[in-house]
Amino acid sequence: MAENEELVIIKEVETSEMSQVHHTIHANNLSAAQNWMFSQDYKTKSKILQTSWRYEMTFDQVPETGNVSCSINLKRTDSENRPVNAVFRISFSHYNHRLPLYTQTFNKDSMLHGDELQKYIAEIIPYPKLIRLLEQVIIIDVFIFVRVCHSEINVDASSTSGDNMEALSSKT
Repeated sequence: MAENEELVIIKEVETSEMSQVHHTIHANNLSAAQNWMFSQDYKTKSKILQTSWRYEMTFDQVPETGNVSCSINLKRTDSENRPVNAVFRISFSHYNHRLPLYTQTFNKDSMLHGDELQKYIAEIIPYPKLIRLLEQVIIIDVFIFVRVCHSEINVDASSTSGDNMEALSSKT
């Protein structure tokens, strides 16, 4: 990990058909980082289908605005040939106040080994008057939901709090 980051919390929830991981990262002074990358490997422990994943987030400062962009890549790295649905939710908030600054959810159905979910966020703080918050500690919450394809993933808005890990309801 880079010197300006700290992975402080990892929560995992496993059921027979679903895996969920929640990582909370404290990023100090993102505005000073010209290019900052965070990556993490993750293996599900489902009894039905174990899968492996690597996610990467690259943060780049936008010199014209002082804001920070974020590129996201979630890659399935196991060799199983069974499709799964994946959801990647990222949320940015202020450390002291847990003021929500930005939340985005991305999903991809029927991911096989080697498939990737790639997304780009142009500005992680879309409010010009709050750009100075990037000089402080920003909390980055990452939620990854993986489910076998015959079930549906429903991500509830309450999961952005980080305390509510029951953000999924199944529809089989």
